[in-house]
Amino acid sequence: MEAFTQHMDVCTSIRHVLSEYPGDTNLFYELLQNADDAQATTATFIIDERPSSRSGPASDQVLSGPALLFYDDAVFQEQDYANLMHIGSGGKRVQHGKTGKFGLGFNSIYHITDCPHFVSGGHCTFLDPGNICRPGGYRRPLSSGPPPADFQMLHGLCGLSLGAPHYSGTLFRFPLRTPASAASSPILKDPHDPTLAQSGAVTPEQLQALVTTFGGEAECAMLFLRNVKAVEFRHIPRTVSVPQLSAQSPAVRSD
Repeated sequence: MEAFTQHMDVCTSIRHVLSEYPGDTNLFYELLQNADDAQATTATFIIDERPSSRSGPASDQVLSGPALLFYDDAVFQEQDYANLMHIGSGGKRVQHGKTGKFGLGFNSIYHITDCPHFVSGGHCTFLDPGNICRPGGYRRPLSSGPPPADFQMLHGLCGLSLGAPHYSGTLFRFPLRTPASAASSPILKDPHDPTLAQSGAVTPEQLQALVTTFGGEAECAMLFLRNVKAVEFRHIPRTVSVPQLSAQSPAVRSD
């Protein structure tokens, strides 16, 4: 007798999610809903145009360009990590008071990136479903020593010190796909839709346009949130050497 287990390729599963979740301002709604479910009270979207000075193999170039950052003041729980691991199931349908589908909705972020990574609580976590540069991804305790260079671009932002064993919040980084990385992205390689890769690249200007549109919708969106009371929009110019968060638009608050 031999094992005969059905399975589905991770990238195929993500493509199915992308077909159901639009790659427009829906991305921001999903991130806000996730933060609200985690009982965060504040959230910040940041367009970071800084190029990374990192050196390494060519595969690491997917991490080196501009990125969308997202901060909230809640900390990941073990169930949140479990939801990330199960792409086909959000894990919220049995949790009363939850407004989003964490496992499903979060994956709409793959419209713009291949390798999301974040720091939350006592861990740094790297997701690489396409096995591009960190096959299989990883999660590492902050207490085990300085985090890998993958997280260096987050140091000093939103109160994060990479030398500390714990971070009282969650800070995501979503490196934007370039035309070159989109063309080779395993997530976007759909034999039934070769045009998918053509729409997978995102420039800072395109991201700015989405943020501007969502900024006008954020006040309405917050009517459906239970915990988040303030949303900010920030920008880090390409030319700065030390991270500086400049206000991009007024904060939206719900009192």
